[in-house]
Amino acid sequence: MHDQHQAIDELIERLLPLLLLLERNPEALARAGGEMCAITKALEEIFAAHLQLEEDEIFPAIRERLPRPEQAAMLAEMQSRRQQAT
Repeated sequence: MHDQHQAIDELIERLLPLLLLLERNPEALARAGGEMCAITKALEEIFAAHLQLEEDEIFPAIRERLPRPEQAAMLAEMQSRRQQAT
C-alpha cells in the first residue's frame, strides 16, 4: 500500500506541472499530450490495483479486527484529509 501511495504521489507530481502549463498555454497540448497520456494511464493502473487491494484485503480486515470506535476514528480522519485536499 505504501509503495502504491508513493507511486501515485510521484505521478501526480509529474502531472501537475503539465496541467498548469496547459492552463496557461493550451497550445502546448501537442507537446505535452503524449506525456500526459502516459502518466494518466499509469495512474489509472495503479489506482485500479490500489482500490482492489483495499476492497479485497484492507477494508474486510478493518471491519473484522477493529472495534467500531476505532473504525469511526479512521473514517473521520480519512474524510478530513479528503476535505483538506479540495
